[in-house]
Amino acid sequence: MRKEIFIKRNPDFPIDKGFFQVIAFDVDGTLAETDEYYIDAVFRVIRPVLFWLSERSVKKVIRKCVMTAETLTSLLYFFADRLQIDFLFSKLHNRMAGKGSEYRYALMENAVPVLLRLSEKYRLAVVTAGGEKSTDAFLKRIGIADLFEVVVTSQTCRYTKPSGMPLRYVAQQMNVPADRCLMVGDTIFDLGTAKHAHASFIAVRSGLDSEWLLRLFGAKIILDSVADLPDILL
Repeated sequence: MRKEIFIKRNPDFPIDKGFFQVIAFDVDGTLAETDEYYIDAVFRVIRPVLFWLSERSVKKVIRKCVMTAETLTSLLYFFADRLQIDFLFSKLHNRMAGKGSEYRYALMENAVPVLLRLSEKYRLAVVTAGGEKSTDAFLKRIGIADLFEVVVTSQTCRYTKPSGMPLRYVAQQMNVPADRCLMVGDTIFDLGTAKHAHASFIAVRSGLDSEWLLRLFGAKIILDSVADLPDILL
């Protein structure tokens, strides 16, 4: 069943839809179905071992484990970024992308028509902590690369998310004030990027960061997925 859209007005969030000029999207968990891909991959491996449990029960356990692992990975990446050794993560991303067919993440449901509609009113960008080659491989394989004027990866700026530098880079490249940019993402690191760049933020539940965690860190508008964006932006 479709969840009700949670909207709590933020006094600092512009009411006028015409205020925003740029929408910057995260990739993993926002545009790409990476979380379900990981869960299904693990399920295929451990299902024979836990044969007495229902598929739903097994996937529930896997999801909790993946959520924990993703949080720990994000924290590890954050510290690696601050220690200037994040290039190790970038190399791993690029090695995976270099194998081509191994980057098999699907696009979120209804994302293409939503992006096409939004592109008629807003300029679009990508801000991801993924590697340059892996991000390029995904956007080109899905056929949406031309919709984005600027693509920022983990290798574009000195610091990646949750620094505000990637989003400020988007604003500079597109010659717009940073506060006219809107970040759309599924994690507290996406939220941190928006805050540090003095931009606005919309969270989506399609990733693995819990809604309570997003609210705790200040998310004021939380949608089921990017498919709900036209409801409040058009």
